Amino acid sequence: MFKKRCVKWKVEETFKNSVELADHFYKLRIERNKFKQEIDYKKKTRPLPKSVRERILRKTGGRCHICGGLIEPGHKWTADYVLVGKSRSPVECCLPAHNTSNNSKRFYSPEELMWIFKLGIWLRGQIEKKNVLALKLADKFVEYDKKRVARTNREI
Repeated sequence: MFKKRCVKWKVEETFKNSVELADHFYKLRIERNKFKQEIDYKKKTRPLPKSVRERILRKTGGRCHICGGLIEPGHKWTADYVLVGKSRSPVECCLPAHNTSNNSKRFYSPEELMWIFKLGIWLRGQIEKKNVLALKLADKFVEYDKKRVARTNREI
């Protein structure tokens, strides 16, 4: 297990235009990639016994604690350590998470996660209002997600 980096960031940061925002996102990605290179994130931990994993999964009613989606029987999932402490058992420390959800949050800084949420919430509202440009982006996302799901299903 490794300590997550602490990064200072401004919640109310604004940009003059979309190019400036894109440049900022690029800098954040460079920082994330440097962080990934500094740590051994593929380090394997001992697998938890099946009975422990079942107890962890029951804590959330079989749902991913990150995205809220149902963890389907037979699909791979991760016991995400949300509380760290030597005296605690894995059942106390862990919550179930889809591999995709857990890996998505692993390396993002708090600032990047803030931007992901802000953009996602804003775009969702625009799609709901049937904004023409937002619907075009939604079409692209639906195609992307179909490919992602097909790829994920092949890995099972």
